[in-house]
Amino acid sequence: MKKIIITIILVCGQFLSSYSTNSYQELVFAKADSLYDAGEVDAAHTLLDEYIALNQNAPKISYTSISEAHLRKGLFHRLAGANHKASHQAAESLKYAVLANDSSQIANAYRELGYNYVIVGKYQEGLEAFSNALVIDEKFDDRENISIDINAIGKIYEIWRQYDKALEFFFKSLAIAQESNNRNQIAVRMASIASVYKSQQKFDLALEWLKKSLALEEELGNVVPKGYRLDQIGEVYTLQNQYALAEEYLLRALAIFQEHRVYVSESIVLNHLALNHFKKGDIQTAVDYYNQSLAIAQRVSFTNMILKNYRELSQLYEQLGNTSKALDNYKQYYVLKDSVYNERAQKQLMDFQAKYETEQKEKELALLNQEKIEQELKLNQANQQKYLMIGFSLVLIILLGSLLSRFNIKKKTQRQLTEINARLNELNHSKDKLFSVVAHDLRNSIAGFSTIVETLNSRYDSISADNIKHYLGELAQSANALKGMLKNLLGWAQSQQNNIPVKLEPIVICEVVDEVVAQAVPVANLKGIAITKQVASSFSLVADYNILETVLRNLLSNAMKFSKSGSTIEISAKQQNNLLEIIVSDQGVGMTPEEVDTLQNTKCFAQAKPGLDGEKGSGLGLMICKDLLQRISGSLLVESEPGQGSRFTIALPYITNNED
Repeated sequence: MKKIIITIILVCGQFLSSYSTNSYQELVFAKADSLYDAGEVDAAHTLLDEYIALNQNAPKISYTSISEAHLRKGLFHRLAGANHKASHQAAESLKYAVLANDSSQIANAYRELGYNYVIVGKYQEGLEAFSNALVIDEKFDDRENISIDINAIGKIYEIWRQYDKALEFFFKSLAIAQESNNRNQIAVRMASIASVYKSQQKFDLALEWLKKSLALEEELGNVVPKGYRLDQIGEVYTLQNQYALAEEYLLRALAIFQEHRVYVSESIVLNHLALNHFKKGDIQTAVDYYNQSLAIAQRVSFTNMILKNYRELSQLYEQLGNTSKALDNYKQYYVLKDSVYNERAQKQLMDFQAKYETEQKEKELALLNQEKIEQELKLNQANQQKYLMIGFSLVLIILLGSLLSRFNIKKKTQRQLTEINARLNELNHSKDKLFSVVAHDLRNSIAGFSTIVETLNSRYDSISADNIKHYLGELAQSANALKGMLKNLLGWAQSQQNNIPVKLEPIVICEVVDEVVAQAVPVANLKGIAITKQVASSFSLVADYNILETVLRNLLSNAMKFSKSGSTIEISAKQQNNLLEIIVSDQGVGMTPEEVDTLQNTKCFAQAKPGLDGEKGSGLGLMICKDLLQRISGSLLVESEPGQGSRFTIALPYITNNED
């Protein structure tokens, strides 16, 4: 029945489109909104998907309409907590907005990208997205959207705890909203200002601004935003230890979010209720609320709230003295992203061991074949001598020619055997050195890990909380080093087995760089290293996304290992003849010419030296990079001087998806 209704809407829309494209679009989007509000989420997405397909197959494609449809799909996903899908739809919206050369739609897409980046914790990318939208909106003097952009940028500074900077943006945004008498935005800006005062523990000021915002939301009839304000007020009352008043506001907010299926906010307010009951001593109710919040967060993949619930449950049980449950929840918090990887890592390590044993057998067989060839040569020589003695007087010239021919064959065979032996010795030496390094590093990492665990286990009752925290930090560092080592080892094993598939597809270079940098930012921040990007958004080519991301991630990780605090790592790209070059340059300790030659030599395995902070490596990273780049017709150039930093250049054929 739903399918029939959607078809009728699209057919009627096509009829309307002959008179007005806007009427057709408004009809489809209004129906999609109606379906979503009624809880028919799949039907809403289906309607938008078919609308996109119709536009793509139309004689005259409306890229703006396609962009707007993707933007709406992204909004639906974001409201449902599916932020990965929402980010993908926002990126698709931006792509079609650029094709349409529609500045307003480009700004809208950047804003939606910014919201999703902030939700998943990619704050630098969120700041860049909102800044891009702000540039466009200021160009066209779009006051309403300028206010939205400035408020969003202020939120990021608030997250970074730069409160004075955040207030500067919020008050500026409020002034713009007041100039245009946009009361909806005024309510939001007041709540943003209150949020900063709450973070500064100026609770009376926070409540004053929040209650102004709540009154305005109620006057405007904004139900869901009213729930946001109720939740914020309840949280502040909890911080003031006014638990009964806090619970009253939080339960009102919860009822609104449950009625309107705002799952992300429902998970948040349940977490706030849990904290409220925990602080007033109602432990069982607190645990129940934490578990409800956790269940919703897991259902909608709200990673930040999943981690927050595990962390706070661990703290709750720790204060109660229930160390077992405290450790269980902390373990869930710690291994959230590693469980799937560990299972896959074990399987691939077994595959690698099987491959090594097979190669050892092949090497032994090659040596046996060599001995057989030598025996056959000796037998041939004996036969030749016998025939020579019998027919020497008759066929002296022929035998001399035959001897010369045999001599050349023997010489060629011996040369081939010498080359085979050299290659076998080189392979054996490289593998022996590899396993020696890997075994040594694995043994050290596991020994350190085991020592810390044994210390915690045997002396737990006598160790202070600060020391336990220190030991857990050491465990985390040891586990991360071990994980990185296994990942490179397994990647090398896959490459040797030719088990890494190459999937060529159009790639926007800046998207790969953004993804790699986002993963590296937490470590870079801890080390005090800045990462800058100079990659034009127009650079794109046909290559394998996973291979390019793996190479860039290894190079960036390597650069951070040998960079000092306060230095900068730059990632840039440029077109050079028929090549696209991606450069990762650092201001680190640099390398000697001998070290550079060792890295450039693809036949040589180089043992990695420790980083400036003692980071360990197996030396496999650059081997994997060089091997993977060869699979996509690329190369790696290394330039470095001691004390002057290093420069790694990836050179790839500049092939677009319009070329063969």
